[in-house]
Amino acid sequence: IAYAEFRVEPNLQFVVMQVYAPHSNRPDEESDDFYARLTAVIGGLQDSLRQNLMVLGDFNAQVCVDQRWGGCVGPFALGRETTANGERMVHLCQQWDMSVKSTFYRHKRNDLYTWYSNANTRSQLDHILMVRASPIKVMDCRAYRSSMGHLGTDHCLLVCDVRTCFPVRRYVAPRPRYN
Repeated sequence: IAYAEFRVEPNLQFVVMQVYAPHSNRPDEESDDFYARLTAVIGGLQDSLRQNLMVLGDFNAQVCVDQRWGGCVGPFALGRETTANGERMVHLCQQWDMSVKSTFYRHKRNDLYTWYSNANTRSQLDHILMVRASPIKVMDCRAYRSSMGHLGTDHCLLVCDVRTCFPVRRYVAPRPRYN
C-alpha cells in the first residue's frame, strides 16, 4: 500500500493510493490482513483527505452486478460471480462510501478486461475506487491491451479520465482609490 498527497492549493488536496492485494489462491488470512491494513491506512487519513481519495491497483478481485452491493458496483462488472476478494473489496467500499469506478462505464468487453492469462482466461481484476461524494469526477475508465506487450505483464493498463471540481479562486484586481 502506497499513497501520495497532492496539494492543489493550501486548503485543496487529494490522495492517490496504489495497492496490490494478495492473489485468490493465497490463504484467507493474508487477504484479511491486507484489507485490515488498508482500512487502517484509510482511517488514518484526515477527513478532508479521505473525502478526496482515489484507490487504484490490482485487487485480484472479481465482482458481479448484484443488488446487495447498494450501488458500489456499476452495471458493467464482468464477473460471473463475486470472489472472496471481491466481497472484501465491496465491503471496503461500503465502509468508506466508495464505488468501483472501473465497473461504471460501457465499453467493448475486451476494453473492460484488465488481466489475460496464456490459457485464454481473462478477467477484470484491477479496479479504481473513489469516494462517491468526491469533487474528483471520473469521466471514463477503460483498459488498454496494447500496453501488455510493451510492459512485459499479463495485466492491461487501466486508465481513467478524471476532472476536478474544486472551487476556483479568481483574482480580483483592487479598485483604485480616489481621494
